[in-house]
Amino acid sequence: MTLAEQIDLDRRRVFLNTSEFAVSMVNSAGTTISGIASYGQDLVGYEMEGQAAAALVDVSVEDYPLPKRYETLTFGGYEWRVDNIMSGDGHMWKLVMVRDLRAS
Repeated sequence: MTLAEQIDLDRRRVFLNTSEFAVSMVNSAGTTISGIASYGQDLVGYEMEGQAAAALVDVSVEDYPLPKRYETLTFGGYEWRVDNIMSGDGHMWKLVMVRDLRAS
């Protein structure tokens, strides 16, 4: 097995395993996927002097082939909206998610 194959196997078995690092998420289409969410309850600055709760989410390209802005992922008891697709490497997407938008 090559190093690249081992890393890909670890990504599935460890990082996207809901018994390890990942959480279950439901996308706009109603499909359950696994992802790694980094978030808190703090509100961050948002467009035009507003605020929003923000999260960074890593999901597999196999589970979520083409995320689009404004689609939703539900996790942690809340519905989050895809605000930006930060990066993708052919294996994983890093998504910026927001919820609880407020005008200041």
